[in-house]
Amino acid sequence: MHWVNRGAEPNAIAAVRSQYTQAWLDHYQHGVGNRPTPRWRQFRGDLRGVFSELCGYCEEETTGEIEHFRPVSKFPSLVYEWSNWVFACPTCNREKSSKWPLGGYVDPCAGEESERPERFFTFHTGTGEMMPKSELSDSQEKRARQTIGDINLNASYHLKRRRRLLIDLKYHLDRQSDDSDDEEYLSEKVDRASALSSLARALLEERGFIIED
Repeated sequence: MHWVNRGAEPNAIAAVRSQYTQAWLDHYQHGVGNRPTPRWRQFRGDLRGVFSELCGYCEEETTGEIEHFRPVSKFPSLVYEWSNWVFACPTCNREKSSKWPLGGYVDPCAGEESERPERFFTFHTGTGEMMPKSELSDSQEKRARQTIGDINLNASYHLKRRRRLLIDLKYHLDRQSDDSDDEEYLSEKVDRASALSSLARALLEERGFIIED
């Protein structure tokens, strides 16, 4: 997981928010009517572009869905807030669902630099497992572990994809070649628009590379 700058919301969201938020408040806060019809799907393309067609949680390529970071059932007032939307794969969206623990989760789009995913997570470069960083406070470590566990970010299908990338990365690194193709490959894999770039960065940093955004 890495930080994504969501940027300014599309202009059309304000009108949707103004017209349709109240129905969600009525349903979840007062039990009035059926669950309203979702109106956020029309903005999926906007969010997909911001996230470079990668899931905001597992960093894998996806056609994606709009996921509400703070769940609609618990925070209905945020249903049409751009600042509460994360582009997610269907699997991560389903795993997270309406869960919201005390203290919340690590936010892929956190405003404060100290709250960004890079401050919380690293990877085991042998197994591909996502792990909390060692220097976290107790509360930060708990939030990191809860994020990994509740969204199932170390599921076997994620680990399989990560290990495949690690094998490819190590191949290019261990060739000790000045081949420009190797350099181009590694440069591509650490780019934030590439799938699993955080894993690639973790391995290269472990090997002594300095990566600048």
